[in-house]
Amino acid sequence: MVSAEDPCPELVLAGRDAHLLVLGSRGHGLARVVPTHQVGAWVAHRAACPVVVVPEQTMDLVRQGVLAGDAFDEGADRVLAFAFRHASAHGLTLTVAHVGDGGAGVADEVRRLAASVSGQSERFPDVRVALRVLPGRPTARLLRVAERMDLLVVGRHRGHGVREVATGHVHTSIVDRVACPVAVVP
Repeated sequence: MVSAEDPCPELVLAGRDAHLLVLGSRGHGLARVVPTHQVGAWVAHRAACPVVVVPEQTMDLVRQGVLAGDAFDEGADRVLAFAFRHASAHGLTLTVAHVGDGGAGVADEVRRLAASVSGQSERFPDVRVALRVLPGRPTARLLRVAERMDLLVVGRHRGHGVREVATGHVHTSIVDRVACPVAVVP
């Protein structure tokens, strides 16, 4: 597609009939450290289909598979289905991580993760799955773990209220700063 218009709305419009949008990221230096709301983040926030944003990468790193963030919400099934399909198609290990404050206890959160992935594990028995409960803030922890991954898969969450406007969304911060390709699943 070639357009003289602003690429963001044009890409969102194209995504209405697409299965997947794949975009490059031009972030360098400070743009990879500070969220800048580039085209990829803008489109990922609004597209009807999953959006994969591919940053420049160091090609000589040994990558460790797919990382999926599981927020234990209504969108988790779509995120996990995308991650399992990708891991299966490419013969990669899948790490499913939940980042939280540890309030429910690690053992309880691991049980919730296991229950969350059980249906997809049955559909994709060829995918080796690792479950991780990570303490801390979701954006920081996922960015750190994703440094050596082939793909990070996160959900797109619609925020409500002033807090969401002020702080943004986890996926927006991740899309602008992640070192590996990231898929944002609506």
